[in-house]
This record gives sequence, structure tokens and C-alpha cells, in this order.
Amino acid sequence: MEKTRIFSIDALKAFAILAVITGHLPFYCYYGWNIEPNPSSLATFVGLFHMPLFMLLSGLVTNVQQFSLAKKMKLLIPFFVFGLLFTYTMGSGNAIYFMINEAKAGYWFLWVLPLYFVLLHVIRKLHQPFIGGAVVVQVLLMVLHFYFRRTEVGTTLSTDHLWALWPFFSLGVILKNKEWQHWHVNKLIPVFAILSIISLITLNKIGGGNEILLKLCTDLVGFPLCLFFLFLFVWLEQQYKGKTSRVKSVLKWTGTLIGTNTLQIYVIHYFLIMPFNLKMFGNYMIENNLVALEYLISPLLSMMIAILCVYISKALYAMRLGFVFGR
Repeated sequence: MEKTRIFSIDALKAFAILAVITGHLPFYCYYGWNIEPNPSSLATFVGLFHMPLFMLLSGLVTNVQQFSLAKKMKLLIPFFVFGLLFTYTMGSGNAIYFMINEAKAGYWFLWVLPLYFVLLHVIRKLHQPFIGGAVVVQVLLMVLHFYFRRTEVGTTLSTDHLWALWPFFSLGVILKNKEWQHWHVNKLIPVFAILSIISLITLNKIGGGNEILLKLCTDLVGFPLCLFFLFLFVWLEQQYKGKTSRVKSVLKWTGTLIGTNTLQIYVIHYFLIMPFNLKMFGNYMIENNLVALEYLISPLLSMMIAILCVYISKALYAMRLGFVFGR
């Protein structure tokens, strides 16, 4: 049952990975990391939900009672293979720096997610109700974060990400057990759209205030946004089920191609965007007040990069190197 593919989920995963690449382009390609304030409103917006959405989807496709911890731990294979390769070829550090850095050269997701599965395994072994166990884990992760915050222990464990994203993963697991696909999603879409707008306005009011408060509010914005996109994609699939058109065929092909290869895209895309220098174009956009061009150019570039990543991964599989993806 866990392996049954649902197109709306694959399409949502495709949307999420394209949002990840879109969010990375301004920093790696257009403007660099040191420009303040960040001129990219698009990157700021997608940054509110792309990784929370991935965590929610990871929980949504996980059967708490049946998942194999050993298989989930294979995510550490691409984490080490691609993370260390990127660190030594394009990064500025070594294996020790890679491990003690919070972001893990950008590959932190493949470190944090296996840790979540370990915690999920512990909850299962203790025969605890999931919601109660998830709350206890959240409290422990917050204590761990605030105690080891900005220390080598904290950054090695990536506690910034651990405590902030566990609620999204947990929500996905809860929805998995609630048969959410049978809900009246058309009625939920406007509710979460309104909540998203209210949350965004609130976040904008807080601005650059207290760092912890800002982090909490940013997470709160992620919840309605993630649920809005989840229910929207499910509703769209319901609306167009059984209908045929060229546009639908192209979208389904693209959504399936990208959505079923998000791991491969995630680990490879850094190698493509890092040397992709568009600083001259970025400066031109800033100087001429044309930063809004990102809303047109970045999604197109992201699509091209994602598809290229898929075919690079297919070439690796053809060379019998598919094991580097842990699958």
C-alpha cells in the first residue's frame, strides 16, 4: 500500500523540488550569498514552504507500522556520497567541516530525515500513540536545540532543522492515518488560502525582530501554505480525472518525471547551479529594478535544471552507479 503512487503527490513533489531550485538560483547564480537585504522576493516566498512541504510529504507516504528503518537509513548513502563530493570539488572545506556545519553543504535534508525515521522507530517500539510520542519528541528536540544552539554539537546534529521541521513530518504521518484524500478538499482550499494570507501579513509585521520569534512565525506560515498546496493539488487531480488534452498529457509527463526523481534532482542540482554564474544578469536586474523578472526566468531555469538532473541520474543508473542514490 505504501508503494502505491498517487499522481497529485508526485506532482506536489515536483512542485516542491522546483521551488527548491528556484529558491537557490538567486544565491548561487544571480546575486551571491552576501547581498543584504535579499533582493529576491520569490526566493523568500518559496523558502517559507519548500522544505516544510517536503517533510510533510515524507511523513504522508510513511506507514508508521510497516516502514523499514534499514531502508530509510539508505538515505545516508547519497548524503555522504554527494555531500562529500560537493564539499571537496566545489565547496570550501573537508569532511570534518561538512559534518559539523549545520547545512551540511546543502545536503542537510538527507541527514535530518533519517534521524526522523529513527525517532519514529523509537515511538513505534515503545508502542506509544503517535501524536503523544510526536509531542514528546518535539519538546526534546527544542530542548536539544536551545541547549546546544550555535555549538558544534548543535550544528553537527543540525538542531536548527531538527526542531523546526519535525512538526511538518509529524503532520504528514497524522494525515496518512486520517484518510485525508476523502475529505472535502474544495472546502478546505479557501480556508487555508485565507490562513496563509493572514500568516504572511503577520510575518511581515514582525519583520526583523526577535530571531526565535521570527523562526516560530515563519514555521507557522509554513503550515497553512503546505496544506493549501496539498489540498489544491488533490482537488486539481480530482477535477481533471478522466479528461484528456495535450496540456494535461504534458503536465502529467512532466510531473511524473520530476516528481518520481526528486532525490536524484536534489543531490545533483547543486553541481549544476554552483558553476552557473549569472551575476552580470543579477546586477542588471537590480540596477534596472527588474528583479520581478525572476518570476518568469527562475521557474523556467528550474524546470530545465530538474529535467537535466533526471537524465544525468538515468545515465548513472545505466553505468550501474545507481547505488549512489541509496536505491
